[in-house]
Amino acid sequence: ARAGRSVPLHVAVADMQALPYAERSFDAVIATHVLHLVADPRRAVAEAFRVLQPAGSLLICGDDRSTEGEGSVIDQWRVILERHGLSAPTATDAAGDVVRSLLADDPGMAMEVTRPASWQTETTPAAELDSVRRRLWSNTWRLDDEQFEICLVELTQWFEEQFSGRVQARSVSSVEFVVRRLYRPSAVG
Repeated sequence: ARAGRSVPLHVAVADMQALPYAERSFDAVIATHVLHLVADPRRAVAEAFRVLQPAGSLLICGDDRSTEGEGSVIDQWRVILERHGLSAPTATDAAGDVVRSLLADDPGMAMEVTRPASWQTETTPAAELDSVRRRLWSNTWRLDDEQFEICLVELTQWFEEQFSGRVQARSVSSVEFVVRRLYRPSAVG
């Protein structure tokens, strides 16, 4: 669109693994905090490239978080899930896996990474446990209720041992918003 002109926006709800658009329909596709929610992230990315123009860009976006201080409740949650043979990939995990796979499988693929925003958040062990209990994090959604409850009991026991008397201790997380632009340079030239 030209500067100063409005462009109509069409919003559709669709399965990312089977997009309802023709091949080569878009100049860019943006996937933000979503690849960990689809059954087959590689299929979703293949669909994104199917609907992209040859010189188009796939933008895979998400947060990169690092926490200072003692063991995180969220990190322990993942340890417990793994011990039970369960998986709880984060948006960052899924995006990284897909990007590594794309770059390994397609020698014509290139990537640019930008980090346009960063910030810090504070939390407490009690707040993190509460977020798991309330299933606020998307990596708890795929667990059935029985699996969730078994793992939550273990997490609560660990929490009580680890943070006895310090449930309100503050920890700081540094967060960066990461944009991975995937494209084929040969098509851009």
